[in-house]
Amino acid sequence: MMIDDSVRLLVSSLKRENDTLKTALSGLKAIDDEELARLWSRISELERQRCKDQEELRELKCREPSTRSAQPVSAKPTKDSGGPPPPGRTDNAELTAGTAAAAEVGRWKGEAEKLRDLVEKLKQDLRSLMKARTSGSKQSGTSIERTHPSKAELEEQRRAARAARASNAHLEAQVQELQKQLKARQRSVAQQGAAAEQLQRQLEEEQGRHKQAMEVMEHANREAEERVRQLGKEVELLKQEGVAWQACGTRLRDELSAMEAQRDAAQQEAEQQRKNFQVQLEQTQAEWQKKGEAVCRELEDTKQQLEQAQHQLQAARVALDQMRDMRNHLMSSVDAAHAEKNAQVSELQAKLSQAEADLADARSPQRIKEAAKHMAKAVVTAERQRGAEAKREAIENERRQQERRLEDERRAGERMLYKAEAAHDAERKRMREQQQELRKLLE
Repeated sequence: MMIDDSVRLLVSSLKRENDTLKTALSGLKAIDDEELARLWSRISELERQRCKDQEELRELKCREPSTRSAQPVSAKPTKDSGGPPPPGRTDNAELTAGTAAAAEVGRWKGEAEKLRDLVEKLKQDLRSLMKARTSGSKQSGTSIERTHPSKAELEEQRRAARAARASNAHLEAQVQELQKQLKARQRSVAQQGAAAEQLQRQLEEEQGRHKQAMEVMEHANREAEERVRQLGKEVELLKQEGVAWQACGTRLRDELSAMEAQRDAAQQEAEQQRKNFQVQLEQTQAEWQKKGEAVCRELEDTKQQLEQAQHQLQAARVALDQMRDMRNHLMSSVDAAHAEKNAQVSELQAKLSQAEADLADARSPQRIKEAAKHMAKAVVTAERQRGAEAKREAIENERRQQERRLEDERRAGERMLYKAEAAHDAERKRMREQQQELRKLLE
């Protein structure tokens, strides 16, 4: 309901103001006197707001009895009502609906009373007609018994009887019509009574819900009052903390003044150091400029040496190609010598086989002498071949030595070139670092 929502809004606003106050007090160390004065004004404003919220809460509590007296609370919720609604769901619309239902029930009760009066009146009219009919029939019977009327009187009595019968038929028709209307009215009254009872039950249920909602609201009001008291205590504590923080702010202001004095002294010292550093920087710039010129000259010399090394490496590569051609020529010569040697060895083996065959066939001294001559010739030829083989091996060894020497020279040239390139890269890197240092010093 409206009062419960107002209390919740009040409590939430107090909580927000309390959180804001705590946040403001947490940053009290870093503020000056102006911020401290502004904070105290904020605390005073929060205190005024709290007093205003308490007054509004009291006004709401004063309005609550009048609202409660406007609705009857004697009714209790029935079993079919489904129990009380959740807290906070009953509002002014439900109270208005309950009031309208009560008015509707009163109106239907008035209509029922009117119908009852009409039925009683119809019953009285019916009883009076029945009495008149019975009294007319009795009078006519007694007159016939007592006297002997004439023909005219009998005719008059017959007309009167016919008129009475017609009147009675008309009255009976009216009575039947009235009975039908009475039954219809009774059915309508029964339906209206059932509707009135249903509305009465609904009203009682709404009253029960309203009563429970009022109890929940009273409990919430008590909790809100307790929370307001707690917030008041917290505000008092925050005021005390504010006084402590004010003292802390004064002490921090004194420390800030001392730090400002130290800062001024440090600024003066830094200005002097900056001037000294400016002089040193100018001297360093002159020195680094001289060093840079020397490094440039060294780079030019290194570049010339690198070009010379590249020329030497190119010449070594040309010589290596020539040695490779010479080696290929020698290898072809050695292959030819090997082929010749293999042919000679084959020929000697054939002659040796022939000599062995001749020695085996002929045992004469002449044959032995001829065989010895042939053997001597073969030995001489073999010695010559071994000398040629030794010469070829010497040539091959010399060729291999030349190849190794050329390979060593090539590797030495490559190492020298690699070292020259590494030195050149290192010198370029050193120059870049020096330029960066000079740039930083200039900045």
